[in-house]
Amino acid sequence: MKIPAKGFTHGGKFHADDVFSTALLQILRPDIQVTRGFVVPDDFDGIVYDVGGGMFDHHSEPRECRPCLLYTSDAADE
Repeated sequence: MKIPAKGFTHGGKFHADDVFSTALLQILRPDIQVTRGFVVPDDFDGIVYDVGGGMFDHHSEPRECRPCLLYTSDAADE
């Protein structure tokens, strides 16, 4: 897979996932130019990541959750 010369990720507060993604892209393509913003330009020609709306989106509703167990101190007393 060829890594594009431009990247776009969300603006505002940064999170571990976009920091990791940006760092990995910079390792794979040191000359990548990353833009942060709230709206992806219609004519953007590059990789768009961690903005939501894709298969692995975790930024918008509804979110599918996998079942998990939660143990709290209250539950341990029962």
